Amino acid sequence: MSKLEPGSGRAAVSATANHAAAVERPVPSGAMAAAFGSDVVAETLRALDIPYIALNPGASYRGLHDSIVNFLGNERPQLLLCLHEESAVAIAHGYAKVTGRHSTALNEAIAVVERGGVAVVDARIVPSYSPAAAAAMARGNTGG
Repeated sequence: MSKLEPGSGRAAVSATANHAAAVERPVPSGAMAAAFGSDVVAETLRALDIPYIALNPGASYRGLHDSIVNFLGNERPQLLLCLHEESAVAIAHGYAKVTGRHSTALNEAIAVVERGGVAVVDARIVPSYSPAAAAAMARGNTGG
């Protein structure tokens, strides 16, 4: 709700607790029976207990994107919108390193080759040291 400030010609915005917007959540389909192949893949991701999928939306997997949002209600797994393919891979990699649980990045094949490939190489090649191992390496004790 806005009011005109006297003498300024500008509108002042008043923020109150009752104007707070609720998080918009899609309503899952009622029957909960898989109707498309992408619904089956979405259910499989849920069964694998993957909590998040970092993605940069693309047309080549729009069916899976739609199934996760509309069939599963964007809960377990929840989509994390990323602005770049490399960021999506880095977020999934970081989550897996910190929690020790699986995570997923969803990118188009061409985009990964062109722009997300470095993060894929980092996620695959960079060793995942425990905090204790990292502290030992910082002290110069490599254990060898």
